[in-house]
Amino acid sequence: MKRKPNLFIVGAPKCGTTAWYEYLRRHKDISFSTAKEPHYFCSDFPGFRWAKTEAEYIQLFSSLPDTKYLGDASIMYLFSDIACQKIAEFNPEAKILIFVRRYDKFFQSYHAQLVLMHDESELSLEQAWRLCDERAAGRKISKTCRERSFLNYQKVGCFGRQIERVRQHFPSEQIKVIVFEEWIKDPSSAYSEILNFLGVQNDGFADFRAINEKRRDRNRVLGRILYRPPRLLLSLAKVLKRLLRLKRLNVAQRIRDLNQAKNTQNNNLTHDLSMEIVDHFSEDRKILEAYLGRTIVEWDLTACEDGSMSSFE
Repeated sequence: MKRKPNLFIVGAPKCGTTAWYEYLRRHKDISFSTAKEPHYFCSDFPGFRWAKTEAEYIQLFSSLPDTKYLGDASIMYLFSDIACQKIAEFNPEAKILIFVRRYDKFFQSYHAQLVLMHDESELSLEQAWRLCDERAAGRKISKTCRERSFLNYQKVGCFGRQIERVRQHFPSEQIKVIVFEEWIKDPSSAYSEILNFLGVQNDGFADFRAINEKRRDRNRVLGRILYRPPRLLLSLAKVLKRLLRLKRLNVAQRIRDLNQAKNTQNNNLTHDLSMEIVDHFSEDRKILEAYLGRTIVEWDLTACEDGSMSSFE
């Protein structure tokens, strides 16, 4: 029987998950599926699953070396109502890594990502926040949005309650929570902490460069076509692949790269909006801090008041 994945980075999105996927997969004892986000266990988000059957999912890991850990880094597992239960049924011995971030900064960065992916059509950060109730009811959803529940920022950001759900299926010694604002101050210490949690030797890795920097479309119309191509364009691409005997053309990705630029905008995250968001999640923060057994001082509103977004995502 093929080995099962036994390490899961379950989220949250835009909290450094991609960076840690890159850092950890360089370790000789850790391998991750080349498709970073299989989302196999998110059957409540069917449009995001790379594999539909367990056999297809296991196949994603078949070419990996025989390392101590085989990893799956699917950022919406934490938000999913059923993913962590399914992971526990699949491999109850698995280790779970969770990354969290101050609520207003998470919302700012997550919104920017959904805009880039054309799941979010509301460019105003404040208006997107105020639309949460309507989106939850299925109203004012962009036609290009792949999963409407992802636009309910007030639910996606409930990290404390989501971790409570994880704890229903895994013992505390198999769960590790890393706070974004803490690890970016000292990534070497966070790296040691994670390796200690996994029970593998620290290899002295120190190249904690910025990963998955925030991007924006230079031209939104072109970006939408590239991310959500019309059926005629998809049909033409299939014909070309057959004629040229290619598995992939990669033309769209090349144009997409040219159409994107580094996002240095702050998405209008004002002090008042930050206060409103942080206050909204005050009870959830209490749940999270009770689990950690400490106060996250970096989450006070006096920290990072400039509203900027970190390069680590």
